Amino acid sequence: MANQFIPQPPVIVSVKKTSFFGQPAAIISGTEDLSGVPSGDSIVIKIEDLTASSTLTNPPVAVNSDGTWNAVVPSTSGDSAIAFAILITSTSPGPTSDPSVTFVLP
Repeated sequence: MANQFIPQPPVIVSVKKTSFFGQPAAIISGTEDLSGVPSGDSIVIKIEDLTASSTLTNPPVAVNSDGTWNAVVPSTSGDSAIAFAILITSTSPGPTSDPSVTFVLP
């Protein structure tokens, strides 16, 4: 039977302005509900810039065992972004969550 677990949308806790190799960037921190994740599976977070229609996390960032995650991504100030949680199974990427709330890059 196929895996029916679908991750919850990530919760964005903070978005802070920084620089990375001299370029504008953002440190995005969040949490993910790990209850119900099948044994042996994990969750990663993908962040997309809606304004630029681009993926900011390639590869996606891993969620820690306590449900927290952090990503440093390129940032175009004022762009809108969203995050998704993706279940990673032993064989392939699995189901993807609904998007997080939309947030603005610093």
